[in-house]
Amino acid sequence: MIYILMGVCGSGKTTIGISLAEQLNSVFRDADSFHTDENKKKMASGMPLTDEDRLPWLFAIHDFLTGFHTTGQTVVITCSALKKVYRQILRYGKQYNNIQEIGETKNLPIPFKLVYLKGEEAVLRDRMQKRTGHFMSSGMLSSQLVTMEEPDNTEECLIIDIRESVNTIVKNILQTS
Repeated sequence: MIYILMGVCGSGKTTIGISLAEQLNSVFRDADSFHTDENKKKMASGMPLTDEDRLPWLFAIHDFLTGFHTTGQTVVITCSALKKVYRQILRYGKQYNNIQEIGETKNLPIPFKLVYLKGEEAVLRDRMQKRTGHFMSSGMLSSQLVTMEEPDNTEECLIIDIRESVNTIVKNILQTS
């Protein structure tokens, strides 16, 4: 099983992802580790990434997930997955090379459990201001909220309120798996 925890910065993806992976005795990976140094520097300086900046990152995550899908191993990965097309790229890979077009595909999708960690801006901003040691500046939250396309009814997605405790959130994810 592949679990993708999505949401904007400050939503608790890493904290919840680590806890979920421990419960599942599985691999955990933060998608931030797939970003280029250039992208990390750009975000640290407060500059939002473009779709073109994100493409190599999304393709690398898809390739990583393909390996787990092939072997049947369980993995928990965190990824902002802000736009529907980004989530499609995670499922289908380089077939979505033109980010403006979502169409029919010949590739079988990678099945995954999508979990959207949703929170109010005030809660997210408070968390961002309190965290240390992350390359993403707290000023990037507004940009991510503008970019965010919440999952719609065409996407199977569990929506979780981030005000719940980590243990409650992990329990809810496991109960729906």
